[in-house]
Amino acid sequence: MNLDRVIQVALYAVRNDGPGPLSTGEALTAALVLNRHDWLTEMDYTIAQALDRIDEDTIQHLVDAARCVAEGGNHE
Repeated sequence: MNLDRVIQVALYAVRNDGPGPLSTGEALTAALVLNRHDWLTEMDYTIAQALDRIDEDTIQHLVDAARCVAEGGNHE
């Protein structure tokens, strides 16, 4: 996933108070970006398992996406 998509997925989960119908990879990404260990637990994943499940392109954007979401969602 590119940075824009990682941000979109996280913001979707924020708006819906959970990952809802997101794919497993998207839901795990949102949980990691938003630091929602409870969501990982509900999906029966550890942090390490979640990182192993999502692709490396996505992993490289987690910190920037978390910062962007915390600042209101605009990364430009």
